Amino acid sequence: MSQLREILTRQLTEHPIDFGMSEATAILEFLYTAYCLSRESAPPETKSLFAQLGEYLETLPLDTNNAMFLIIIKLCIEHERSAFEEGIRWGAQLALEME
Repeated sequence: MSQLREILTRQLTEHPIDFGMSEATAILEFLYTAYCLSRESAPPETKSLFAQLGEYLETLPLDTNNAMFLIIIKLCIEHERSAFEEGIRWGAQLALEME
């Protein structure tokens, strides 16, 4: 476990958490702020964008539609992967702050 801690500590030292525009100084503060802001987000906008995308893809020839869909899926997968890795770093920062 100490080896994992050393790796995570080094990772956070080399790539510190960016709180962005937030005034938070600790992970729990930031997570609570992000949670509050996310509850104010507009899921209908996201649904609308996906509907627009679907309508656009339907106008394309099948081969082009499939190629575009594959690119979009790959982008989504890459976004999820990078978000997961970022979440691990945030979790490691939280663990360090709890000591």
